[in-house]
Amino acid sequence: MSSRPCLVIATDVAPDADLVRRLLADEYGAARLSADPEDFERDLDPGQPLVLILAFRSVQEAERYYLGLYRRSTLIHTLPHRTIVLCAAEEVRDAYALCKKNYFDDYVLFWPLAHEARLPMSVHLAMRALVDSQLGAQLHRVSAQARRVGELGPVLEAQIAAGGAHAENARRSMQEAQAGVGDALDRFSARILGGAFDDAPGVHNPDKVRREIGRVNAEDVQPILRGVTEAAQPIQQWMGALMKEVAPQIEAAREIADAAKDVLPVVLIVDDDEFQRRIIDRILSGEHYEILQAASGAEAFAVLRRCRPDLILMDIQLPGTDGISITRLLNSTQRYREIPVIMVTGHSGKQVLVDSRAAGAVDFIVKPLDRETLIRKVAKYLAR
Repeated sequence: MSSRPCLVIATDVAPDADLVRRLLADEYGAARLSADPEDFERDLDPGQPLVLILAFRSVQEAERYYLGLYRRSTLIHTLPHRTIVLCAAEEVRDAYALCKKNYFDDYVLFWPLAHEARLPMSVHLAMRALVDSQLGAQLHRVSAQARRVGELGPVLEAQIAAGGAHAENARRSMQEAQAGVGDALDRFSARILGGAFDDAPGVHNPDKVRREIGRVNAEDVQPILRGVTEAAQPIQQWMGALMKEVAPQIEAAREIADAAKDVLPVVLIVDDDEFQRRIIDRILSGEHYEILQAASGAEAFAVLRRCRPDLILMDIQLPGTDGISITRLLNSTQRYREIPVIMVTGHSGKQVLVDSRAAGAVDFIVKPLDRETLIRKVAKYLAR
């Protein structure tokens, strides 16, 4: 990650934006200005981390602009970034409340200008948070893969053991076949000599027949069977050698998987009903998942730019953008499309299900929630 971020100052007051740009120029270089959400992407450099500074006449205007970005921009959903809203003294409580809801990441009391020195520090902290979030996301992905690697050890051990057992069974079967063929030829010889075949020509020298059949068994049949038996022995030896060779790797994989257990799978609950979120949280927390919550699409994307959950439980009816539209946007974004989304809905009508599937949802849970169904479906898609 570049040490110098892409700074964008969104504003509806040009002189204020120029002041902010001058304050940050020495340490962070030239910042770009943006006054219209529709032109926002033109002001970006997607190759750099983004710190977005919102310098508006009011915190409400900053909120309106930022929500407009989520409706108009296709890049803001995927670009790692941090937001800093500038506010006046009488708006500190509003700014704090929006940061607490994850609409913004930080606020700076900027007016009166006596507090302007806090802004560079806020940008510095935003940059640190961007680095930490990327490292955290990488750690989470590594942990998820480590859990899968850990599952390889028992599977490999079982398959090698099964292969050895099959080889041993084949060897024993061939040994039994060796003895069985000899017995079968002896019985066949006895039947011929005993006149079991009425239309067979008479045997004038029984001893010669016995010797000939014995010779065929000893010189022709038994060598073939011994060869097959001996061919199975290298397989057994290879199985044993393989088990010894991979034992350290299997043990290492097991240790990695044990360490990865401390990093719990993350489930994001998106639902505007706080009581519903609490119920799901209580159920899934007991199943050893880390739970994140969002009450709207905007809050969900605020969570997503901080971390990447392993699964999303998405309510359909949400304030602003509905759950189906959010799912469609997630599915069309490279960064999020691999995250399974389970729709949570009180409507089981066919069209709702069809639209959800078309948007990219992998499954449905119908309200009121059934505990066992919820646990089973979450476990199913996290196992993938």
